[in-house]
Amino acid sequence: MPHYPPDGRGLEMARTTVDCPKCRAKFQIDDQWPDADCPACHAHIELDLVDPGAQKKFTGRLDCSACKNVQSMERTAVDRMSLPVVLIGWIILVPSALGMLWAVLGFLWTVLRAISRMGFDPHSRTSTDEMAAGIAAFVGMGFGGMSMVGLLLGCLLIMKKNVYQCRICGAILDRT
Repeated sequence: MPHYPPDGRGLEMARTTVDCPKCRAKFQIDDQWPDADCPACHAHIELDLVDPGAQKKFTGRLDCSACKNVQSMERTAVDRMSLPVVLIGWIILVPSALGMLWAVLGFLWTVLRAISRMGFDPHSRTSTDEMAAGIAAFVGMGFGGMSMVGLLLGCLLIMKKNVYQCRICGAILDRT
C-alpha cells in the first residue's frame, strides 16, 4: 500500500468502501489493489477490478445460520434414516434382489421347458409333470411377489435426501 504523508497532502488515491463477507464490517481500500484483508476479522477479500459493483453468481453455497460462517453450506445428499435403519434396509434389499432374480429365472425356465415340450406328443405328458410345473410357477410368482415387497421396503429404507450441509459445523438445512 502506498505511504500517505502525515499532513494528508500528496499521494491521494480513490478509495472504495467494502463489506467484509465474513463479519460484515465496512472498511475502505485503495482502488488499485485487487485484494485486501479485513481489519476486524482478517478475512482475505478479492475484488473484481473490471466491475467492482458486480453481483457474484450464486455458487450453490449458503450462509450457515448456526455457526454464522459465510457460504459454508454446500449441496449434498444424506441418508433419510439413521445408520442402523439403513443397514437393515441393505440387509432386506440384497436378498430381495436375489429372490427377484431367482423368480424371473424360474419363470423363464418354466416357459422354456413348456415350449420345448410342445413339439413332442402331447399325450406323453403325465398329470404329474403338469402338476409340478403349476406348483413351480405358483411358488415362483409368490416368491417374486414377496421379493418385490422386500425390494420396495429396502429401497425406502436406504433412500437419501438432498440438503444443504455446513462444511464447518455440520448443520443441515432441508432443500426442497
